[in-house]
Amino acid sequence: MKKGFSLVEVLVALSIFVISFVVILSTYLLATKGYQKEKEYLYFESICYDIDYYYDNQSNWSTYFGSGYENDFGKVFYDSDFKIVDEINAKYELSYKLINNELHVSIFNLEQEYFVIEDLNYGGGYNG
Repeated sequence: MKKGFSLVEVLVALSIFVISFVVILSTYLLATKGYQKEKEYLYFESICYDIDYYYDNQSNWSTYFGSGYENDFGKVFYDSDFKIVDEINAKYELSYKLINNELHVSIFNLEQEYFVIEDLNYGGGYNG
């Protein structure tokens, strides 16, 4: 009787190891990506609350968001540390627009090209 493993047993064990490794690695990568997206979303959600506050509570729309005319919009750019920067150094673009006296806010990840928050509608708000 021979001692050791046959070639078939080694291949089966190696296949199980590779499949397990791929599953664990892909789960880790998805969790890391999900964590980053959640971090982005939570940070920009707080910025949206600030925008909503100014929109609802300030007496002068144009001071905070521009002229206030229909389809008027503005953009603010952020780096990866969520600090305001110029367009050249930006990782994120926050844009806001007034449509039918409703404030719409979107935040776009410029590097990976996806929306963190897309067309968040604040409703009627201020009617100044």
